[in-house]
Amino acid sequence: MKFGRRKIFTVTTAISLAALVIAGTWAWTNFNAQIINVFAGSGSGGDSETGPGGTLHNNHHNLRKDVFIENWGNEDLFVRIRLSEYMELGEGAGLLSTETDSETGLPIPNPANEAVSLASNATIDNKLSWNVHRSSANNPTECIDDPGFHRYWTWNMGGGKYYFPAPEGQRSDPRFVAENSGFDLTGDSVNNDGIAAQSTRWAEVMTMQEWIAGGRAVGDIWVLDTDGWAYWATPLEPGIATGLLFNGLELAEQPAEDYFYAIYVDAQMATRTGEDMGGWLNNYSKFGNVAQGGGWTTEGETLIQLLVYGEQTGNEPENPEEPENPEEPENPEEPENPEEPEDPSPAQEERLVNMQTSGNGGTNNASWHTENRKMNDGNDTSEVLSVRVTGSSAGRAWREYRVDGQYSSISGRLFIADETNETSRTGNHLVIWGDGEELYRSPEMVAGSPIVDFDVDISGVSVLRVEFVLGAPGSGSFDARNIIIGIDETRLIG
Repeated sequence: MKFGRRKIFTVTTAISLAALVIAGTWAWTNFNAQIINVFAGSGSGGDSETGPGGTLHNNHHNLRKDVFIENWGNEDLFVRIRLSEYMELGEGAGLLSTETDSETGLPIPNPANEAVSLASNATIDNKLSWNVHRSSANNPTECIDDPGFHRYWTWNMGGGKYYFPAPEGQRSDPRFVAENSGFDLTGDSVNNDGIAAQSTRWAEVMTMQEWIAGGRAVGDIWVLDTDGWAYWATPLEPGIATGLLFNGLELAEQPAEDYFYAIYVDAQMATRTGEDMGGWLNNYSKFGNVAQGGGWTTEGETLIQLLVYGEQTGNEPENPEEPENPEEPENPEEPENPEEPEDPSPAQEERLVNMQTSGNGGTNNASWHTENRKMNDGNDTSEVLSVRVTGSSAGRAWREYRVDGQYSSISGRLFIADETNETSRTGNHLVIWGDGEELYRSPEMVAGSPIVDFDVDISGVSVLRVEFVLGAPGSGSFDARNIIIGIDETRLIG
């Protein structure tokens, strides 16, 4: 959406909406949406993409700004939002670049903009340089590294509203961010298409420190982590919208100069499972995968794992029933019950290829695949996990599994695929880690290497990592097919 350029408002002019600059990326089961709201008088435009399943809502008018996420798909979503701020003061405040450097491709600052950014390292034309809102320990609206924004602006956060669902015809539009819900809707409101207004959840907003101190409750809460990401602290079910993360501003002090203030909204939504064409995991774990452009804190990861795996205090409902256990004195006759521990044993064997990962990563030239392969002994495999590395540099790829001490060993067969004839790429190993400690490193594997059987003790391991480390090819010719290494019949035994 583009707005025409208008004169910059002076300090005596009431603030109003000037522009929305939109940008984003889209993937099958993982999707981001970004939008910038500007509180001044310049105009600009751009692109935004939202993926299947959910839409970022950003309703903005004057000092009102409602930010929330709607799930219109058919799967639970795990969502987070990050807000960044920018403000500059002085003549020409808000004038964006109109030219690009032909050599670097970077925007050339507008010579008519003589305003000074409050944050010394931030520029109006580079939203990635804007200050991420990192809240203080006990107040989500306060910044720990505020360069002066909140001298002028007070944030209002939390709450709920009535909204119109994202229009079906626009949900797949890569430029669409929903802005179709006004600020005076009620439960009786109906839009021009005959669609009735719905209610978001009602959100409480708290810091990560407050959430942890309060017992890590799962519910309608936005939890602001120390890195600026705000997590919705419950799976977002189909047909539901989160409560409001942000609901508006108050002008705390009128600037003495012309000014420009903007908020950049970065929303990320993901499903529980999914892979892309390259074999990379494309689900909630991408939030924390630095190799795929993500990142999270330990506390942020713990929160998401709690939602994904449901590790909330599930023992509590069962404990009330334990008063009935006094009847178990009669059970001393059942010393045969020791046989019952054998019952879970058969269920404690899992094929690795069927297990849900909790994270993955590696270098860009190494990619995971789940496929059938011919091993270098000529035998066909069943479905295996394999990694192929391309190009002329070394590579690595890993997957992590949350096993929580349930298994005693991992075993399988390590092989080089039959079609691999690259012999100069050496230094190829399978490495198995348990809770950050290396438990096993295979012999070096090259084209023609015999199959290696492995059986590794993982007793007591909470987080299991399976990693392929692949060396660079030697100088001279190297085969375009490079190297494919895999593991077959890999099982975790309880």
